[in-house]
Amino acid sequence: MKLLVKNGIILTPFRKIENAGLLIEDGKITEVLENEDQVKNIELSLSENRIGDNYADYNIIDAGRNYIAPGFIDIHTHGAGGHDFMDGTVDAISGAAKAHMQHGTTSIVPTTLTSTTEDLYRTLDNFKKAKRDQEGPELLGLHLEGPYFSMEQRGAQDPRFIKNPDREEYLKLLN
Repeated sequence: MKLLVKNGIILTPFRKIENAGLLIEDGKITEVLENEDQVKNIELSLSENRIGDNYADYNIIDAGRNYIAPGFIDIHTHGAGGHDFMDGTVDAISGAAKAHMQHGTTSIVPTTLTSTTEDLYRTLDNFKKAKRDQEGPELLGLHLEGPYFSMEQRGAQDPRFIKNPDREEYLKLLN
């Protein structure tokens, strides 16, 4: 797939580029068009659709002066869109992940919280299923938040489920 994204504001780690565009081929950025003249030249080339032209067969998206930025990565999230990753279903994990995708997050690390051991294992199993079948952002891994906390540093964690680390238990969880 070939794509021209035009009329946008490109955000890079170093600067903001106004009136810019991107050429994308097979999901990879092949060229950053840093000014309106570059974008217009590409558009002219596309409209003429000359044989042998490198820019033939591109789809065009007008960004409408919106930002063009890399996808966000959320490494600590408990859910989204009315879903919690600890809800106990694959649908909850998928629903929360899709809600993140709608807001520009392309990769997430779902986060658990202190809970019963059964709830934690159910979340681990559902995460594996959701990761295999996911049609939203990439599920990079699972952030196990607890159950091993200092009571003084527990934040919003339910103290009923906080415990001291148990090697046999955490090795089983990690496997």
